[in-house]
Amino acid sequence: MTVTQVDRNWWQRAAASELCAILDAYGQLPCISWLIGPRGVLAGRVGEPADAERRRAVFGQWRDALGLPGEECPAGAGTVYLHAAGYRGPVRVRITASVCVAGSGEDSW
Repeated sequence: MTVTQVDRNWWQRAAASELCAILDAYGQLPCISWLIGPRGVLAGRVGEPADAERRRAVFGQWRDALGLPGEECPAGAGTVYLHAAGYRGPVRVRITASVCVAGSGEDSW
């Protein structure tokens, strides 16, 4: 199957529409960064707050609100990578966060 520019445009428009629906429905949740990929994947990233416990809580709020199954993977150097993904209609939605679990330093992405 050949992917055309029309296909890519449709995927991105569908993801943009889904993002609007998500923000309308869950506007009370903390703000996170959103990106729409060329194949229409809608990706949210929890980058703040800086402390691990609150970042994990924000990730959990979004994961639960969107009904996405999630997992936690060690990323090395005392960091854990949080990932949740699933579909909302035809749109693939992912939420990620990186949290520091060792030491007392600030988390970084």
